[in-house]
Amino acid sequence: MNQEQAKARLLALLGKHAHYELRPDAPDAETRAAFREQARQATEHYQALEKTRENRERELLADPAYRELCEQAKQARQARDSARWRSGCCRITVGTRSEVGGLGLFSVKASGDTWADVIDQLEQKRKGSCG
Repeated sequence: MNQEQAKARLLALLGKHAHYELRPDAPDAETRAAFREQARQATEHYQALEKTRENRERELLADPAYRELCEQAKQARQARDSARWRSGCCRITVGTRSEVGGLGLFSVKASGDTWADVIDQLEQKRKGSCG
């Protein structure tokens, strides 16, 4: 069966929204089998290491000093994240809305503390893109 015949058969089987991808550089069946064996060996190695890591993690979690350190780091991370978010938060944010695949998107074009700030940013962007 040639490619044109295959396309016609795909349309008949899958309808007008049928789609296909060609990968001329994909490995042949023998090479794929070798990769499957390589993946099996890599999986065994990973699982052994993961089991060792989990055992060590259980040991660490049994240590009260380690748990206290983890809690302090968590609180410090939350404080950092909150400060970072507030440092970039403006009173007015403007942009455009669009929808892709049923998902609503808001693309920010400018932000500031006053409408004048926002309008100035938009006008500067327009001047910069026009010339």
